[in-house]
Amino acid sequence: MGAGKLVSLYDLMENFDNINLYATGWLLNQTSGILEDYTSIKHRKILSAVKRTHESVRNFCNRNNLIQSVAFLDAIVNDFSIIKTEDARKSLIGKIESFDIVLSNEIRSTIFFRLSVKEKVFFDNKYPFGEEVFDLFSSANFDIEEASKSIALGRYTASVFHCMRVIESGLDFIAIPLSIDIKKLPSWHSVIEKIEHSLNKKHSTKNEEWQRLEPEYKDILATINSIKSAWRNPTMHLANKYTEQEAEDIFNAVAHFMRNLAKNPPKP
Repeated sequence: MGAGKLVSLYDLMENFDNINLYATGWLLNQTSGILEDYTSIKHRKILSAVKRTHESVRNFCNRNNLIQSVAFLDAIVNDFSIIKTEDARKSLIGKIESFDIVLSNEIRSTIFFRLSVKEKVFFDNKYPFGEEVFDLFSSANFDIEEASKSIALGRYTASVFHCMRVIESGLDFIAIPLSIDIKKLPSWHSVIEKIEHSLNKKHSTKNEEWQRLEPEYKDILATINSIKSAWRNPTMHLANKYTEQEAEDIFNAVAHFMRNLAKNPPKP
């Protein structure tokens, strides 16, 4: 059973005691002890033990949201308490055998996604890009978390999509000191062009404040361009698909960009 695979609850239990088979066998065995005297002390003791086992199995079913099995088990225990004839006893045995089938089928229909240790880190990390990024770029937190979880779940193209949205938050942040309204531009690549245009102006036209900011923006653009190179086509083309390695490369590059931005934000 490899990582990153859908598995049933039944599969997960293969290496453990089969609680449904154990419980069913025990209940079947107890029915044979119920003789003609249904008011006997022995019967009351058996009924008490059955109820205790019922509670244990019922708790297991509830923990795993096995609703059909809970209802079926409750009906069986109710029949235990009112059994009066041999025909009723045989009918009860049939229900117990059916309970085994109901529980087994419901367990098999409960699906889990198994994660490797590496995938679990991507899935559980509350601060995938670090706490500084989390605090400074609150508007990007949803996409950062989704980008990380998407890698954990093998949705690599989805992770890249969310990373692109994170980049937009970062570019919006660095565009403010340049009076660039990112909402009026068709894409974040246009913001890059605007920043490059400002960098390429003649030195004599740059005021002292811009000259102070210029080294920071050059570093920012260098990082952004390295991220761009990770995309085969830096546009949201529906045909694009990304592998695990490509998605992780982009994720790490965007994380590096956002961390640097959080540590050394350009100041107007």
